[in-house]
Amino acid sequence: MDDRLYKRLEKLEEQIETLRDAEKQFLALDAHKKVLAAQLFLKADGKNVAEREASVYASDDWIVFSKGHVEAESSYNHERRRYELRLKAYDAEHLTLKTEAPAIKRQA
Repeated sequence: MDDRLYKRLEKLEEQIETLRDAEKQFLALDAHKKVLAAQLFLKADGKNVAEREASVYASDDWIVFSKGHVEAESSYNHERRRYELRLKAYDAEHLTLKTEAPAIKRQA
C-alpha cells in the first residue's frame, strides 16, 4: 500500500475512535434527559402540569444539564465533520494515486 494512503487511513481510524467517544458521551446524556426531567418534575411545585413543567425547565439542575448536553452534541457534530473531512482527504488521495499510477507505468 502507498505510504500516503496508509497515513490517511491511520488518521481516519484515529478519527473514528475520537468520534466514537464523543458519540458515546452525547448519547449517554441524551438518554438521561428524560430521566432527569421526570425526577425534577416529581420534585417540582405547581398547581398543574404546565406550572410543574415550567418549574423543571427553569431549574438550575436542568440549565446545567442542558449546557452539558449542548456541549456534548456540539463536540459530537464537530468530530463527525472532522471524520467526513478526513474521509474526503482519503478519497482524494486514493483518486490521485489511481490517476498517477497508470501515468507512471506508461512512462517506464
